[in-house]
Amino acid sequence: MYKKCNEVERLFRRLKGFRHIFSRFEKLDIVYRFFINFALILDKLVSVKGSPADETTPSVSCTGFTTILTARLVTVQIPFDRHYRMYSYVQQELPALVGAEFNVDLQRQGISGHSMGGHGALTLALNHPEQYRSVSAFSPICAPSQCPWGEKALTGYLGVDRQKWRAHDAVALLQDRGYDRPILIEQGLADKFLHTQLKPELLLEACANAGVDMTLNYRSGYDHSYYFIASFIEDHLRFHYDRLA
Repeated sequence: MYKKCNEVERLFRRLKGFRHIFSRFEKLDIVYRFFINFALILDKLVSVKGSPADETTPSVSCTGFTTILTARLVTVQIPFDRHYRMYSYVQQELPALVGAEFNVDLQRQGISGHSMGGHGALTLALNHPEQYRSVSAFSPICAPSQCPWGEKALTGYLGVDRQKWRAHDAVALLQDRGYDRPILIEQGLADKFLHTQLKPELLLEACANAGVDMTLNYRSGYDHSYYFIASFIEDHLRFHYDRLA
């Protein structure tokens, strides 16, 4: 946890350029609360295990089946069930830590993420609508049960029972539970993972069938990089601010 705190500190130092955005809002606590959630759910920052590792921690590095993917799951399969608990870290431990260290209103939380972090943001918001009042994502994996990365990860971490996967699949959650708040999605059209792994059209269809207000912004010329996030982060900050203020 201390490592994560240090990462947040370093991140905010690097992101001083965003202060001109924050200064436009009256309630900075709302924006900072959302932004801390966003920062820690980015793939780059959640690639560590949810509890202290030791020599028994399995080493997995093949594409599509890495520690990053556990950030939004409650793993049950041996040997991953011991350390891979980033879902509860983001949903429970992180808010408690932020609430203890910052003057924020924990009754007003928003969440966002990128790529598999976008998948996590969506599933956390859909599973916990009482906790997260707003949700958005950049290039999220929308239907992990229907893409190679997701199938590999969900099998490894949750087992072969596909019914258990539904609680960690945004499309399936919308089919099973619906959602009563708007969703904002940003997707680059030059993203090499668009058609094989991300599949935002499935999320759009699920939202339409469930009567959910979803905005899907396709951005010509943008790929899967962090430059894409930096280009449109202000739109997402405004989206969350409007719903958390």
